[in-house]
Amino acid sequence: MIKSSLGYEDKNFIGLKNRNWTAMLVTQFNLFDAGNTEAKIKQAELSEQICQEQRQELEILISLEISDAYFSLKDAEKRINSNKIAEEEAISNFDIAQKAYSAGIGTNLDVMDAEVSLSQAKTNYINALYDYNISKAELEKAIGKNSN
Repeated sequence: MIKSSLGYEDKNFIGLKNRNWTAMLVTQFNLFDAGNTEAKIKQAELSEQICQEQRQELEILISLEISDAYFSLKDAEKRINSNKIAEEEAISNFDIAQKAYSAGIGTNLDVMDAEVSLSQAKTNYINALYDYNISKAELEKAIGKNSN
């Protein structure tokens, strides 16, 4: 580091007698910083590279989250359709079992089995609707859509 200074002093200020005044110029700069500046530049470049890699990793994670949510939504849509058909068939089977029991050609066990199947079909349908709504919310979250 080099320091330099320059000064001037006079007993007579311009136009005034018996007044002291001083003018001084000081400069300071580093000639050798032991590689400190270069190290800071390399550190900043490395930090930039790390930030870029983190950004790319985050983009990949977001893309995966969107894909997972989308495929879950599509799967839930298919299950809604198939479970709705299964529920309609279970209703039909329950009606047939009740009519057969009423006609005396079916057993009470057949009616109870058909009722259990109907209950399970309704539960599956409701679960598919629930899964669809959850998947839809997850997809909206993943793509940043505000559901308000």
